[in-house]
Amino acid sequence: MQPTDVLLLVTDALETLGVTYCVGGSFASSTYGEPRATRDVDILASLPAAKAGLFTARIAPEFFVQISDLRDAIALAPTLHDDPLHRASCNLVHRTSFFRVDLFIASGRPYELAQFARRVPQTVALNPERRAYFVSPEDIILIKLDWYRMAQGALERQWIDVQSVLTTQGSTLDIAYLRHWAAQLALADLLDAALRRAPPPRLTPPDDDSSQMRLDI
Repeated sequence: MQPTDVLLLVTDALETLGVTYCVGGSFASSTYGEPRATRDVDILASLPAAKAGLFTARIAPEFFVQISDLRDAIALAPTLHDDPLHRASCNLVHRTSFFRVDLFIASGRPYELAQFARRVPQTVALNPERRAYFVSPEDIILIKLDWYRMAQGALERQWIDVQSVLTTQGSTLDIAYLRHWAAQLALADLLDAALRRAPPPRLTPPDDDSSQMRLDI
């Protein structure tokens, strides 16, 4: 089974239950930039507790999933609304391919709502044509920069993905949107460096208790 087939098993279940979602991670950056192989997919979903059991029942024949883990993630998500460096998630592992789906539960942050508002339907399979909702090109840039920051610069692959999306999408990108949310997410320095096509910057921990990393170029 192909990774896109695994992806569609999850997105079909979410759509059937009327759950808003968007695909991010390397699936999205490969769509908007340079394609590369990946063994997992990230999905942000606004999955309520009332639908956790129904969702699990739909995917359990194809995935290893613990309903308790999913319920814990759903319960945790709202408590992280004001915590930009933590996410509530549950891992879904396909039973035969062992392809992993990281399901991130939306916490209600304003930026998550912006991602949902700008999500884009993308064709992920042909004969028959199948679609799934992806984050926008601008949002995958911001998401990848956020992951780069959280890893303190250790995930150089994230920086390469950002550069490939910037190069491929070029003048079609909404720079005003990028700069607005980069400022809100404390990513302005990283975005500026990426737009300058700078090499991967070094990040050092902050001197105080704030969550923002210091950029050393």
